[in-house]
Amino acid sequence: MSRRQRRRKPAERGVVDIADLASNARGVGHVDGKAVKSCTMLAVAAKGAEVTTIEGIGSAESLHPMQQAFHENHGLQCGFCTPGMVMSAIELVEKNPNPSEQDVREGLEGNICRCTGYHNIVKSVQAGAQKMGV
Repeated sequence: MSRRQRRRKPAERGVVDIADLASNARGVGHVDGKAVKSCTMLAVAAKGAEVTTIEGIGSAESLHPMQQAFHENHGLQCGFCTPGMVMSAIELVEKNPNPSEQDVREGLEGNICRCTGYHNIVKSVQAGAQKMGV
């Protein structure tokens, strides 16, 4: 397992380590289980916290159920917004295991996709909720 594919508990010198992940530059990560937009949080604010990025929720051999749902339901286009959408969707489903279309749209508010009309993203989140079985 590479350093990008595991959850990490940053040590003093490890806080800077999380800043170099590609998903941190353009998406949402979980800090102590809560979805946080990486562009609004300084790395030093995560000191001592458990930080999980898209690289830490699945692997090429075994996708997270939400990642699999996005793949199966064509919930991604260019891929730029996908990490943020997936990480936000996981937190949404953990709080609301059976989200309505409106719940999904509100839960993903602030995650912008310029490629699509969100229909397949909403469908993907709802399918992911079923797969996660929370």
